[in-house]
Amino acid sequence: MQAHLQDEVSFQVSILDAVGRLVFSSIDPNARAINLSDREHFKIHTQRQIDRLFISAPVLGRISNQWSIQFTRPIYNVTGHFDGVIVISVAPAYFSRFYHRIKLGESAAVTLVRADGAIVARSPREEDGIGMGTKIANSQFQRSGPHLTGFYLQASDVDGIKRLNAWRSLPKYELTVLVGQAEEVTFDRYREQYRVYILSGIGMTMLIIGIGYFVLASARQKANAMAALAESEARWNLALSGAEDGVWDWNIRAGTLQLSRRSRELLGVAADVLRATPETLQKFVHPEDLVHVEQALLMHLRAKTPNYKVEHRVLASENGERWVLAKGMVVRRDENGKPVRMIGTYSDVTSRKQEDSAVKYLAEHDSLTGLPNRHLFADRLRQCLLRAKRENTCFSVIYFDLDKFKAVNDQMGHEAGDMLLKEVGSRVTQCLRDSDTVARIGGDEFVVLLPTINTEEHAATVAQTILETLLMPFSIQGSQVSIGASLGVATYPGHGSTGDVLLRCADEAMYQAKAAGRSRVCVHGNQRSGLA
Repeated sequence: MQAHLQDEVSFQVSILDAVGRLVFSSIDPNARAINLSDREHFKIHTQRQIDRLFISAPVLGRISNQWSIQFTRPIYNVTGHFDGVIVISVAPAYFSRFYHRIKLGESAAVTLVRADGAIVARSPREEDGIGMGTKIANSQFQRSGPHLTGFYLQASDVDGIKRLNAWRSLPKYELTVLVGQAEEVTFDRYREQYRVYILSGIGMTMLIIGIGYFVLASARQKANAMAALAESEARWNLALSGAEDGVWDWNIRAGTLQLSRRSRELLGVAADVLRATPETLQKFVHPEDLVHVEQALLMHLRAKTPNYKVEHRVLASENGERWVLAKGMVVRRDENGKPVRMIGTYSDVTSRKQEDSAVKYLAEHDSLTGLPNRHLFADRLRQCLLRAKRENTCFSVIYFDLDKFKAVNDQMGHEAGDMLLKEVGSRVTQCLRDSDTVARIGGDEFVVLLPTINTEEHAATVAQTILETLLMPFSIQGSQVSIGASLGVATYPGHGSTGDVLLRCADEAMYQAKAAGRSRVCVHGNQRSGLA
């Protein structure tokens, strides 16, 4: 079977839930949950309610947009109730390659037919899908009774060529293999044709048995069938070496994690099989994301969520820090409901996360100075207020604008004014701790958040330090520029119990400083001497 997989067979593994909605597709892990309840390979399992393999007529896939044959198997939960269908789609092109290998000649045809006479696959396949699903009428093999093999002469319902057809029935799979040779060349090579028929029948039988082995080990042993299906799904996913997404297969009982080539690239690991331990997870998940990943994984393993889906950073040594979208699903549980095997994918979402981060940064920061803007400051003030109420602590805000800034703009131009604003932001930042915030909220107006202070005097001292720094001359476009600032201070909870009230009090204190002569600090309700 591994040889078939390596032969670039086009296939797809899908899982439908109990109402026919697509919940997993190996060719598109992000596929929308489309409704496939009208498909024959789903309806048949809801109608006959038996645990049995079904092989469909060729269908045009709604996800792959390609012709395929569906090998399906019902899924039952631990209570024995119908819980969905697992689908393995095999492209009819596989049979075309088989036809060319056995070299029957240009006029020959090899056909795989269902019990109702519908053509499942045919080689050579006609252009534009002609022949796909065609029903063969009045064929001897449909009236054969207990016989498993035979011959009959009949014109083809697909291309009209009259052929002598040798057939062999595969009752276990409700299929018949036909090998036909044109009438004019048949009798010249009858003996050779019989040998080819036997080989073709055996080869086709081995194909069906091979696929069936991974779909089920025994129609009477459902647990073994599900295990075989899970293993085949994992291995087929790992065969998709050209896919952009990485595939992983976690054998929970054995404690092993098998990775596809793409998964190894994304995670920055060399081995294709790892020991699945907590330490293994810590090796390639960013420490800040580890708890989030562990919680999402644990919830799915305990059947609290329908699937596992989480975005996290990986510590790939060669590629640096990258973001991946990890998705997966437990495909097998034991009789006690404990997970046995889980299969999933990794998608590289680094570019999207970087774009999202850039958009978020622009939305939260002043484009000129790079300082937090009014929106980000309001969020930090809200968080600070919640913590102060919870922990019964104090914090302060300092509101200030620049004195003589308009004169710089008028005399030296707006470019010089922009340079001055950047320098002001840089100087104030150097006066603060990493936990403090300085934001530009418009024009030459700035506001500072001090989330941890001991007393009101402490906040006033910080404001005085800012004032002294801003009174030092600036070098702008080769000229020395001197400005000042008027600063107002308000403290929680003494001056207000909400963010809006605190900002209003700090703004009022700033105007008290202006009224007192500018270039000074004023605490709300109490003027503090400044430097003129």
